Amino acid sequence: MRVDELLPLWAGRGTGLPVFCLPHAGGCASAYRGIARGAPPELSLQPVQLPGRETLARLPLCDDVPHLVDLLGTALRPLLDGPFALAGHGMGALLAAELTAWLERRGAPAPRLLVVSSCGGDPGPDAMPTGDLGDARLLTGLAGLGRTAPGPTADPETRAHLLDVLRNDLRLLRRYRPGQGRLTVPVLAIGGDRDPAVTPTALAAWRHRTDGDCRVELLPGGHFVLHEQAAAACALIARRLRQVARPFDALSAADRARLPAGLADAFPASAEQSALLADRRGPGRDVVGVHVEAPFDEERFRAALRTVTARHDPLRSSFAAAGFSVPLQLVRAEADPPVEVETGGGAALVRAFQRRRFAADADTAGPPAFRCHVVREPASFSVSVAAHHAAVDRWSVWVLLAELVALYEAELTGVPAELPDVPPDGHRRLAGPDYADPASAAFWLAEANAPPLLLPLRAADAVPDPDEARFIPLDGPAVDRIRAAAEEAGVPPKSLYLALHVWSLAQATGRDSDIVTGLVTDCRPVGKGSDHLVGRFSKTLPLRLRTTGGSWADQARRAWSAERSTAAHRHFPPAEIERRLRRAPFDVAFGFTRFRPRHRLEHLETAVGSWWSVGGAGIPLGVDVLLGSPDLGSGVLVAFDPGLVKAPVVDEYVQSFTFALLCVANSLPFVMRTFPGG
Repeated sequence: MRVDELLPLWAGRGTGLPVFCLPHAGGCASAYRGIARGAPPELSLQPVQLPGRETLARLPLCDDVPHLVDLLGTALRPLLDGPFALAGHGMGALLAAELTAWLERRGAPAPRLLVVSSCGGDPGPDAMPTGDLGDARLLTGLAGLGRTAPGPTADPETRAHLLDVLRNDLRLLRRYRPGQGRLTVPVLAIGGDRDPAVTPTALAAWRHRTDGDCRVELLPGGHFVLHEQAAAACALIARRLRQVARPFDALSAADRARLPAGLADAFPASAEQSALLADRRGPGRDVVGVHVEAPFDEERFRAALRTVTARHDPLRSSFAAAGFSVPLQLVRAEADPPVEVETGGGAALVRAFQRRRFAADADTAGPPAFRCHVVREPASFSVSVAAHHAAVDRWSVWVLLAELVALYEAELTGVPAELPDVPPDGHRRLAGPDYADPASAAFWLAEANAPPLLLPLRAADAVPDPDEARFIPLDGPAVDRIRAAAEEAGVPPKSLYLALHVWSLAQATGRDSDIVTGLVTDCRPVGKGSDHLVGRFSKTLPLRLRTTGGSWADQARRAWSAERSTAAHRHFPPAEIERRLRRAPFDVAFGFTRFRPRHRLEHLETAVGSWWSVGGAGIPLGVDVLLGSPDLGSGVLVAFDPGLVKAPVVDEYVQSFTFALLCVANSLPFVMRTFPGG
């Protein structure tokens, strides 16, 4: 068998980790064609052809599992020296499992992951119709599983051949007995929640077939859920591969050969990271700082900085935008963080550092992913950390700074810092490109395709520079009452603030329908310790509220519903939305942050004074609800570019938001509707 016949869809099917896919009973390689085309780039689905079908039609059919696996293993073996996975649906899952065992017995490289779909782990009486039935009854049985089959109008010769293939595979299934011994590889078992042939219990039986970790995932659908829920299934496979990945797994052999020395890992940058690196419209970075009431010891401070850098792989990262098949994030085994130390001058030197960092070109080509600045005074010091958004989001900078202060105290006192464990694979759970599947593309274009809200005449190359701001303060009791109001409405507090934001935009612009705002979305991986991770875990996506009428509780519930509807599409790259829309999808963005990093310092003896942060995201009008912010406390920060957004519009927005917050905090009903003049 030639490789081009065995893998007829090999060429041009992604640059990511190869996933060799074996077909179901009666199927062939082309059954995976649609799934392969829609898979995220980090997966390179490689449908495997079986003898006697399509490109291998000249070869006889094979109904003996050991013989068929020996044929496939011998043909595929030269392609399996690098990282790969095996997958199969139905009969293909059994073949993939036996091929894994074949490789393990020979000491050959085993797959990183075995994916089995709609197949029980403990083979028993098969639910597929028997091959001894006549054509009509055989096809009727298949239809009960949701199986497509040759219709009565098909060419008689083609129809006869397809039925021969199906009967051959049904004989194979009846004769199949699992090979001896347990596998050692991790398994992902995917099934449909309405599959009449394979129950969740049958799927879970794969846990008894391997010594590796076995995860069972149910998706809405029937026996052919892999085809019905292709995008969701691919997302599960990609996520599981990231969790079991080894360093450099996600790269092609050619890219691995070009890597520089001294790396601990490398993987494709996400689409969001690549867009941020290439974007020249905004600064795309944050500078966060804190005043520490303790003497500054440079040697001990550098030791603390090295420790926090070693804890978080993204802090030892740089980016390579050229020279590889895709932009890469490179993780160094070690990186010595640069520290700029100045004496005296206090706030003036801090502001000068901020100006330098925002004026400088993005320094992402060399590690680490951040820069540190210290202003030393006689009995205290100020420390600032500057980071580019492509590597580290703002929440992560707060975490970094809090850990740095704790580690510095540990260096001074000799008492180990009490820092939480960081999930060792956390940063990799989201590593790899986002993917632009057609369903998500259609969803986001529908969400964003509304007339611009604030800047209908904004030039495409206008560079927003939000250098003016308003702040609406909220005291503790007001925050508590607003939280209680959200609970009464049955929504999270974020949704209530979002509803008030949208209503205030309607008041300020005189438009009471089809309001599109950017919404900062947290894509941090779910699991223990995830909010202690440092990296790039947020993106800003469009959210469309088609009406602003009704009570604030009604609007809050609509906002919550709108946000939930975006969850299935949040891995779509925002840069792709803008490219397809041919303009920025929004000119105002909304974020909601409940700060906790400062709480991690309350047990320290070292006193922490004022905090500060400055940042830029290239948005003409940015609104951030901050609860417990270390520098500003609780309230709503409204930053805008006066060159693009008129001050009266901002003033009207701030007045409306203030009024809405007052009403909700004091249980005063008001109808959320727009009318001229507010």
